[in-house]
Amino acid sequence: MKKIAIIGAGAMGSLYGACLSKTAEVYLIDIWEEHIKKINEEGLKVEWIDGTERVFKLKAFKDPKKCGKVDLVVIFVKSYATEEATKSSLSLTGEETLFLTLQNGLGNAERIASIVGKDRVLCGTTTFGATFLGPGKVRFAGSGETTFGPLGNIGDKELLSIKELLEKAGLNPSLTHDPLKNIWRKLIINIGINPITAIARVLNGRIPTDPNLRQLSELLVEEACLVAKAEGYNFDIEEMKRVVLEVAEKTGRNRSSMLQDVLNRRKTEIDSINGEVVSRGKKLKIPVGGNEAITLLIKFIESGGGDIT
Repeated sequence: MKKIAIIGAGAMGSLYGACLSKTAEVYLIDIWEEHIKKINEEGLKVEWIDGTERVFKLKAFKDPKKCGKVDLVVIFVKSYATEEATKSSLSLTGEETLFLTLQNGLGNAERIASIVGKDRVLCGTTTFGATFLGPGKVRFAGSGETTFGPLGNIGDKELLSIKELLEKAGLNPSLTHDPLKNIWRKLIINIGINPITAIARVLNGRIPTDPNLRQLSELLVEEACLVAKAEGYNFDIEEMKRVVLEVAEKTGRNRSSMLQDVLNRRKTEIDSINGEVVSRGKKLKIPVGGNEAITLLIKFIESGGGDIT
């Protein structure tokens, strides 16, 4: 893997780009011109947990056509932009180019596969933390793990090559042949935290301590687990309720990504999180009323919210 293109140079895309640039030629692709300009002129600045800063020299573009063909395309855009981002990256695609998605939400890998074919697609999750500080600068907010695997038929040689690449980049990879289960698990955690914090406008830590928010979280998690089970992914409901509360407690001072989107009046990823569970649950005749109500409330907030001040 000599050339990598990262589509979506937000906090996580920029962090992964910086890490991967240690062992490969990396192109960052994003629509934000100021961010692109800053990276090209001054490099990508990464602030580490101890306060030190390192500058990574990367090439950044708004137009992917300027990059030529690459070996790996990593999709890091918001889930609602997945199809558009994949189509825009077709100019990067050679005969053996692979696609990797580590995005939030459910259904991203399938959307990418519908455009490039599932035998090119890898998917997974990341538990690394990153915060966007401004054009050309991100903060490394915590170490984690990159869990990934093939959606379709991808050879062991290619899989091990990508794992080695991620290892050299310090991204702590774990290879699985059932990546969708990990995606479901992370989805269930997001379902029990993100939209609740966005609607109540609270930090993650309020969910375990407030009986009303805790009860709501448990309802959403239970519905999601039942939908996952119907799709072949069996999670212990009570265990997942505990896991969600533990994650909320451990990240108690964090503002969830959905809360940040709401506060900044940006579109959220609700459709690929709670909304995806609602869509799949209805098709499977599984009650998903809690997740549907939450999805509708977030969409109301996205549209501008109330008019009483």
